[in-house]
Amino acid sequence: MSDVETLALSLVSHTNVGKTSLARTLLRRDVGSVFDQAHVTDVSEAWTLLESDGARLLLWDTPGFGDTARLLRRMRAEGNPVGWFLHQVWDRATDRALWCGQEAVRNVRDQSDVVIYLVSAAEHPDDAGYVALELDLLGWLGKPVVVLLNQTGPAGDDRPELLDAWTAHVTRWDSVRSVLPLDAFARCWVQEGTFLEHVRDALPEARRPLMQRFVDAWNARNLEAFGEAVDALAALVHETAVDTEPLPGLLASGAEKKKAMDRLARRVEARTRALLDRLLALAGLEGASAARVADEIRDFVVSGEPPLGVKKGAIWGGVLSGAATGVAADLLTGGLSFGGGAVVGAVLGALGGAGLAKGFQLVASRKAPAVRWSQPFLSGLLHDSLLRYLAVAQHGRGGGEFHEGDAPSAWRDAVGDVLRERKDALSALWTSLLRDGAGGLSDDAAARRVQCERVHALVDELLRAVLVRRHPAARALLAR
Repeated sequence: MSDVETLALSLVSHTNVGKTSLARTLLRRDVGSVFDQAHVTDVSEAWTLLESDGARLLLWDTPGFGDTARLLRRMRAEGNPVGWFLHQVWDRATDRALWCGQEAVRNVRDQSDVVIYLVSAAEHPDDAGYVALELDLLGWLGKPVVVLLNQTGPAGDDRPELLDAWTAHVTRWDSVRSVLPLDAFARCWVQEGTFLEHVRDALPEARRPLMQRFVDAWNARNLEAFGEAVDALAALVHETAVDTEPLPGLLASGAEKKKAMDRLARRVEARTRALLDRLLALAGLEGASAARVADEIRDFVVSGEPPLGVKKGAIWGGVLSGAATGVAADLLTGGLSFGGGAVVGAVLGALGGAGLAKGFQLVASRKAPAVRWSQPFLSGLLHDSLLRYLAVAQHGRGGGEFHEGDAPSAWRDAVGDVLRERKDALSALWTSLLRDGAGGLSDDAAARRVQCERVHALVDELLRAVLVRRHPAARALLAR
């Protein structure tokens, strides 16, 4: 492998700040050991982060610094502190803190092109006294340093006020080239591209073209996965919007109506489960894929003719209400719960009365009466699906397997804002899909392709807008 052109990044930090967790997140696989204790990693390990056109980008996970104050006192007493230090051999068992510091410094001196120095955003820089000592130590080694803020919180926020405080604190050292957030537990893939661009800019001019190749390859891989995620989301939305379940006749019994509704509900549950499975696979994550579709099943409509108006007795858009019961009771445990409860099915409400009878009569000569989803339900499904994407896209491997949980309010706000800004486009899309489905156009291959393209284009636009709202620095990447 000696003839392979290589760039190497060394992850360095105080002990127990999250280097191995970040390495796992960037590598998309579980490497090393992660425990909530000091000096879990005590030797440096190299992993191939990326290979591109015969070159490789290495990521070194190094032991954490421990007793840096004692180490610096000894080094400052020497005329050639780094040379003296690197000739010392501390006992791995009896002086573990100094051993680990020595291993990290040796790695930076001998292997690293850029030092990736992690700090905990849970601390204010004025309270993290060890940072100054460790940056003094890294400064002696003469390698460029990119500082990453880890542990920024469950939403993976950029938190500009904290970023400003840390930037002002650490850029006093000449070796520090830039500061940016990248949480091992809640990073987003778009932040990784920004991070690698900062690494490129920290390198000497002659090494930047090689790093740009890695940046391009990394972004291309992530954008391909993004495109596949859009495909999966658009398929869920389109298939659900045009899905119908026929009723056996104009005078279908309550039990028959409930069975029709149950079948429709089961299909959307299966699609949602399959979507989450696909998103997890694209992100290289594992974990249970039980998914909650919504806090209640509601707003089924009778399909058939376009709206004829109240004066003509149409009941298009009428609500079929009822208590939740019966469908997919296994979803009572686990799964996403973005402010709602589990989907356990639905009971089709009473559809009797003159209004309903007239509604059925309107469609009797055109197509068998059926139930399907309404515009409000489709908007809710899209909203929750976008949140599911964010939950997976921002999941770091520092937390182990993927477990679905409540979406941070910042995610819900971003999705809600983007959907509100495009409510007219969404309304037009739902109207078109429901109309085409009612007229049987969704059975025509050419018409179906046009429908799919419209849904795909809107979902792609929505996802890009949400990600830019959450991470403005990724605007250029997402504009490609």
